[in-house]
This record gives sequence, structure tokens and C-alpha cells, in this order.
Amino acid sequence: MQLMNWIAEKKMLKKIKFCQKRIDGLNNGLASVAHYEQYYLEEAATELENARKYEDYLDFKSTHLEWKKIAEESAKIFTDMRPPALKRLLSLESLKKREIEALQHRRDVTTQKTRHCCLFF
Repeated sequence: MQLMNWIAEKKMLKKIKFCQKRIDGLNNGLASVAHYEQYYLEEAATELENARKYEDYLDFKSTHLEWKKIAEESAKIFTDMRPPALKRLLSLESLKKREIEALQHRRDVTTQKTRHCCLFF
């Protein structure tokens, strides 16, 4: 019976570790997405400043405004990546929490079933 409990717990722990590994990967990915989003937003702001600097030179101004538009579009790509990743992260966190609760419940039930018998001779 103890072997069966050990196997079941090991399986549950494996699921928890699997979830945690995926959660860590998503957190790293979200940090990277945030970094690049911020980078492109800063680039867009820089290009807007440059366009204002070259107000009198129409060619330079239009070039910088085009680069600003490209930077904003790039930032939007990274912004759009965030909601699906957050949704996936929340579902993995929920799954991990359920597995931990199930493991704790299993251990509590197993502990209650274990009875120590004392034999006096």
C-alpha cells in the first residue's frame, strides 16, 4: 500500500514540477516581451523627437515619422503577445495549485489511515 501511495505522490510531484517549469518559462518570456515593448516605445519617442528637430527638412522629418510608425507597430506586436501568455500562465498556476491541494489532501488522508498498533506481550 505504501508503494502505491509513493508512486501516486511521485506522479503528482512530477505534474507540479512540469507546471512550475512551464510557469518559469512563461515568466521569462513575458519579461522579454515587456523589455522589447519598452525598447520599441522608447525608439518611437526618440524618432518623434528627431522628426521635431528636423521640422524644416521635410525629407528627414518624413523619414523619422516613418521610423516612428514602424517602432510603434513593433511595440504593438509585443503588446499583443502578452494577453495569451498571461491567460496560459493563469491556467498553469491554477493547475499547479489544484495539484498541490490534491497532494496535500492525499497526504492528509494517508496520515489519517495510518494507525500505529502497539502490541504488549
